[in-house]
Amino acid sequence: MTLQQVLTEALKDEYKACAMYRKVIDKFGPVRPFVNIMEAEERHIATLIPLFKQYGIQIPEDNWGSRLE
Repeated sequence: MTLQQVLTEALKDEYKACAMYRKVIDKFGPVRPFVNIMEAEERHIATLIPLFKQYGIQIPEDNWGSRLE
């Protein structure tokens, strides 16, 4: 796998996880541990984005919110 493929797969996985926990929070309210996990997923995304920029790789769109409806 190339660096682009690895980073893209990692970011899309984080997008998916974040969207899933957001749906849980929408349904059950801001309860632990879901709020904490979603915040962790957001930190993972924030950590990956600079790597895309550093290596000149296009950042994939986060479309998981609409895909889980």
